[in-house]
Amino acid sequence: MKTIVTTIVIGATTVGAVASATFVGLGDVPGGGNQSFANAISRNGMWIVGQGTAATGNMAYRWSPQTGMLSLGLLPGGSWSRASGLNWNGSVIVGTANGGGSHAYRWTVGTGMVSLPDLDGGFVSGGAYGVSGDGNVVFGYGTGQDGSEMTRWVNGQVFSLGNLDYTSNWAQGATCSSYDGSTIYGFSGIGNTSYATVVDLTSRPGAPLPPR
Repeated sequence: MKTIVTTIVIGATTVGAVASATFVGLGDVPGGGNQSFANAISRNGMWIVGQGTAATGNMAYRWSPQTGMLSLGLLPGGSWSRASGLNWNGSVIVGTANGGGSHAYRWTVGTGMVSLPDLDGGFVSGGAYGVSGDGNVVFGYGTGQDGSEMTRWVNGQVFSLGNLDYTSNWAQGATCSSYDGSTIYGFSGIGNTSYATVVDLTSRPGAPLPPR
């Protein structure tokens, strides 16, 4: 029997200091082990995304109360995928999948899972952490000649957002954004310290601001 670990809180009430909630298991994708994880929920509350366990490894999924758990599939030649973010109504889903390296991807019902290009100059290692509310800007990390970099994708094209310190040993990545993707937040390192970072594309396109 499978042990399902992913749950959704259907409702919660608080009376004084006593809280109650109802938890409902989301299930798992067919054919694999016994674990599934939820990573994000759409702003309208209708869709949840994450990864379950299939025969080949982790498999990205989307879930709604009406559809249950639906696999998003794999990239060509890949064996695993995971979903990390989605736009406001769940029509655009992004994440990371393998297939000749690690790739960021963008998924819609019409296109399926589409690999996004990595930065030039490094080995193929990228991933998407999220997407703007309008679904037009994907963000995460890519790998260039100096290592991992905060990265965004627009219309299938990849753009480096830069790093605070290219000699830092810390990984870099963009993790959330404003609704239209004009301001992107993430993390970047200086020396041996990692800082929360904001990239304001309206005033300084493509360059991180100093840590605050």
